[in-house]
Amino acid sequence: MSGTEARADADFNIPGAYIDGEGHVRNKKNLNHLGSLAHACALAYAVGEGASFGDRAAELLYLWADTNKTVSGYDGALAMSYMGTSLLFAAELLIGSGKWDTKAAAPFLKWVREVFLPTADSIRERENNWGDWGLLAAVVSGAVLGDEQRLCDCAEKIRGHIDHSIRPDGSMPRETARGSRGIWYTYFALAPMTASCNILRNSGTEDLFRYEGPAGQSIRKALDHLLYYCQHPGQWPYSEEPQDALNFVSVWPYNLFEALGNIYTEESYLRFAAAHRPLGITGHHDAWSFTTLLTRRP
Repeated sequence: MSGTEARADADFNIPGAYIDGEGHVRNKKNLNHLGSLAHACALAYAVGEGASFGDRAAELLYLWADTNKTVSGYDGALAMSYMGTSLLFAAELLIGSGKWDTKAAAPFLKWVREVFLPTADSIRERENNWGDWGLLAAVVSGAVLGDEQRLCDCAEKIRGHIDHSIRPDGSMPRETARGSRGIWYTYFALAPMTASCNILRNSGTEDLFRYEGPAGQSIRKALDHLLYYCQHPGQWPYSEEPQDALNFVSVWPYNLFEALGNIYTEESYLRFAAAHRPLGITGHHDAWSFTTLLTRRP
């Protein structure tokens, strides 16, 4: 993954995926490449691969923070929330490993406060996967900024998302409404929701993996529902064309079940993911990236 061509966008302008598909993909390329590279380099530094990796990660984060001033376009806020998280995960690794002190991190944290966080907040109230990604972006911002009140506020919002987006049987009607693409969208909602819960748990804020809503709604039930149809896509009941319900790629949804299998100590999740290890970056969004390295039990 070469870093020599990393570029940043002054205006991260992303048209709607179903309005201008080519423009949507094209305009995400700079952040996709730079964010993935920064995250990989920061992780390499954190596990002891050498100072040069930490230096490169910091250089990339400075480049983005110095260049990017605005987020626009129909899908701009969503794409920033699901791709920009890679930058914050990289920053968290640099801070946690001692590469960055408060002064060194200041230029990047200024961008988080002034650009990234307002973008996340603009969509975190949405009731579908947009809201889940906005909440993940807000949660990881709170973690990087050391904002405990924001973490507590996000925990309350996520409880509400669990109550209203997951049915007692584990289905997620706002995502299954997408018909044959509903399996993907269910995954695309659960990935940020669970990643947010992981950050909150690790920060000591709250363990929402064990939370049950008033009618028994829970993340565990949603995962079980998704896993069944990932294993039996032809039975997907939300489309007239069930044979088109699922088109697996090399990372999703295996990364989700690798991560949650370790959190819940659930062997059925781990068996589902096993043949696809090691699981790295998705190339599309950053919630459970480098999953095998970061989440597997000893």
